[in-house]
Amino acid sequence: MHIEKIPKEEYILLAKQFKPKKFNATSWVKLAISAGMKYIVLTTRHHDGFCLFDSKVSDFTSVKTAAKKDFVAEYVKACRKFNMKIGFYYSLLDWRFPGYHNREKYPESFNEMVEQAHSQVKELMSNYGKIDILWFG
Repeated sequence: MHIEKIPKEEYILLAKQFKPKKFNATSWVKLAISAGMKYIVLTTRHHDGFCLFDSKVSDFTSVKTAAKKDFVAEYVKACRKFNMKIGFYYSLLDWRFPGYHNREKYPESFNEMVEQAHSQVKELMSNYGKIDILWFG
């Protein structure tokens, strides 16, 4: 979206096509264990603002679009089943907000982006039990 300069209105439509058929959190965890890993970190939301969890403060989520799934919940469940430490990566950026690109020109948009980030991080840290690792980008 950012590099290709895709307008957000056009980019958002891609969520209607996002239906990962091969998503299998259990197989990921088993593979991680066989590789000797002690934890896994899942990207819960990247810079485009699309969430792989059910957020109350955004409609741009895997639950509210085509997939109709909370991938974070499935990942957490698989990790717990095999006693794998759970890590979340959450991007504080959101390219859909004009305030991300120009904080001075769009201070209200920037503040809305920050509020959304605070709310979503709270959701992630409240809705899935104990989380072992939290990374921001």
